[in-house]
Amino acid sequence: MATIHKFSAGRAINWLAGAVRGITMENYIKADNIANNAGIKHESINRAIARHRDQLQTFGPLGRTKGGKHGRTVYYWLNRAQAALLITMLKNSGAGVRLKATLLTELLA
Repeated sequence: MATIHKFSAGRAINWLAGAVRGITMENYIKADNIANNAGIKHESINRAIARHRDQLQTFGPLGRTKGGKHGRTVYYWLNRAQAALLITMLKNSGAGVRLKATLLTELLA
């Protein structure tokens, strides 16, 4: 069973960088953490996941939970490869570019 952690932006980037370097830890990151760091809304990250579901699932099943006020809000949990792929699929808004640049800096360090 995978361990689920909440990450700060910096820790999330280090975690993703470790995945790309080949570390095989099976941890998950909440897609909302990516959305917050990229400056986009919860609904936008969920639409991106739905749009690219097939590509994301080539790296494993998507974790999914429900919550929110009435239990209708869907939250996705991504493994490292899925999170890294999703970040590369984000639009190049100011925050999105900063998040991608931080990921790239960590990967090349």
